[in-house]
Amino acid sequence: MPLLSLFPVVGVVFLFLVVVICLGVLAVGSLLGIVEAFQEGIVCGIFYLFLPVYPLYFTVTRWEQTRGAFMMSLTATLTLICPLIVGIGMLLGRTDIHLAVCR
Repeated sequence: MPLLSLFPVVGVVFLFLVVVICLGVLAVGSLLGIVEAFQEGIVCGIFYLFLPVYPLYFTVTRWEQTRGAFMMSLTATLTLICPLIVGIGMLLGRTDIHLAVCR
């Protein structure tokens, strides 16, 4: 098996690992936000879980204690963008998409 034929397989495995790691970091950041909301009070925790805009309000009004969880989630989300675009391009058969996206 020639070495060059392994590059697409290695690329797909690498993209998959990056996506899995980013999803794990995103889950940890989200869970930290939920834990911080429930530490404030049961009502804050329930609002955090069930009101769509409340997590943003909670994060902004308690920035000092929620900054770490927010930054973990934001970093994971932004890091997911490039592998997902490249992976979708690979699925569609586009080989030049990685040149334009990940510079």
